[in-house]
Amino acid sequence: MLKKSGILWLCENARKLEKFSGRWVMFNLKEGVVSSGESLERMFKLVKKHKKFRKPFIFHVPTKDELGGVAFLSAHKN
Repeated sequence: MLKKSGILWLCENARKLEKFSGRWVMFNLKEGVVSSGESLERMFKLVKKHKKFRKPFIFHVPTKDELGGVAFLSAHKN
């Protein structure tokens, strides 16, 4: 069995992330999104403050304007 990666999680959950458009999100593979904010600095402060966020994935969810109105991620299942 392959270990799930952060990139795969992003692809599989792209639709759920649309509500975070323009924000930074912090997630882990077990819980999904654990926090969001308007700045990367805020995400780093949370990581330092809370031990449970030791190795989170932090990602900026682009707006439609940043992408020219196209979807930013898609997952293909065979």
